[in-house]
Amino acid sequence: MNRINKHLEIAKLESELKELKKVLKCIDDLVFKVDKSGTVLDCWTNRAQDLFYDIDYIMNRPIEEMFDKEFRDKIIEVITKTIAQNRSFEISYDSPRPGPGGQSFLMRTKNLDPQEGIVLLMVTNTTLETQLLDRVRENQEKFHQAFHNSSVGMALLDEHMVVIEHNSELLSMLRPSFEGEIRGIGFLDFLLPPQREQVEDQISGIEQGRPGRIREEVILNSDTGTWCSLSISPVLGRGAKVLYYVCHLKDLSPQKANEEKLLAQRSLLESINFDLQVKIRQLETFSQVLSHDLRSPLANNHMLAEQIKDLSGSPEANVLADMLLANNRRFSRRFEQLTGFLESLGQDDYQFKENDLETILQEALGVFGDKKGYAEIRLISDLLQRSVNFPARYLISLFRYAVKKFLVGRSSPVDIRVTSTLQNGSVMIGVHCAGSAKVGESGAQFSRPVDQVRQQELEDMAVDLYIARGQVRSYGGNVRFLDEGPERNSMVINIPLG
Repeated sequence: MNRINKHLEIAKLESELKELKKVLKCIDDLVFKVDKSGTVLDCWTNRAQDLFYDIDYIMNRPIEEMFDKEFRDKIIEVITKTIAQNRSFEISYDSPRPGPGGQSFLMRTKNLDPQEGIVLLMVTNTTLETQLLDRVRENQEKFHQAFHNSSVGMALLDEHMVVIEHNSELLSMLRPSFEGEIRGIGFLDFLLPPQREQVEDQISGIEQGRPGRIREEVILNSDTGTWCSLSISPVLGRGAKVLYYVCHLKDLSPQKANEEKLLAQRSLLESINFDLQVKIRQLETFSQVLSHDLRSPLANNHMLAEQIKDLSGSPEANVLADMLLANNRRFSRRFEQLTGFLESLGQDDYQFKENDLETILQEALGVFGDKKGYAEIRLISDLLQRSVNFPARYLISLFRYAVKKFLVGRSSPVDIRVTSTLQNGSVMIGVHCAGSAKVGESGAQFSRPVDQVRQQELEDMAVDLYIARGQVRSYGGNVRFLDEGPERNSMVINIPLG
């Protein structure tokens, strides 16, 4: 009977051993049975790849023979504390042996037999968990840095739109109405009533399950009434339940200020445009008056002067009539020039646009090619700035006047050097003349009749010069004539880039 009982007991123990082995196979941890000196008495594992040595090498071998001093001292210390205090401990450590990527482990101790000093060491490979935790910490740090160092105001709100966290930029946007801590304050309190109602309506839609994101232009409830671009995004959990709201506020004050400036400029331009239209109509009326009301008196003056000469035989009367005719001709020329200018204002040459300086030069100086009584011109073009945004007709008038002025009294070939450069935001154009003045046998200049003719030609261009110079000055530029000696004269034109 005893023998039978003994066999039954053995069978029961064998069955329990099998069950224990099945249980151990389900455990991913490394389980070591060690004594108080750190000698491995037994080892169970289902992950032999996590062992640093073969099981046969580990069995009955002290820890101090397998690891360096720092690591084995740490293990011996925790074994000793487990036995002495009869309680469990746990430590985290990185793999004591170098390997690709490195591994992390968590060791828990269990006092198996306090009398004999036997301890179980249960080691779990936590490499994956550690990597995930490091990644989470890294992402949290990135979010923290982006959140608190953002150039826009940011706030994290709970499901009731109450501020949980915020950055310093948001606080600066709310000053001085809100000072100090704003956590725990409802975010909608920061908005003015009209915008608050709009945002509340959209928040209600999100809470009722309508997906979306809120984008609005709002005015913060601060003393300055700061215009902001508001963006609120919900963070949803299970069942599309709102967990948090992430809020962005961008200060639109500079943009609004620019919009106000643009509106003011537009209003000013409209006013200027209206004034220009009025002036254009006035010029049109003036042109009509010149063309119709003054032309007839001029013609009548001419006929009257001729009749005076015919009816009066005295020399004095003839002289006065000749003077009247001369003044009438001069006035007629001015009249024709002025009416011609007014009638030409709509032509392309009078429009503000980018014009090629070389083309302007050729047209301006081409009239002197067959002009008798003028010196031979040698044009030297030195144009570093090739174009200018200015009506071509005024530049042509200035060039022609300058050259005609410089050539009077000269017969030998002269050099006309034209330069253009870009200086301090302006186009600098220079017309420079160098050449000897014609001298007769007695040392005098040209005979008086020739000088009078040439001087008369310059006077005939006075209207063109006056108009062209006035246009340059009204554009913010200047025209100067420089006398640098009897053999060198210059004209300098300064035109802003615009």
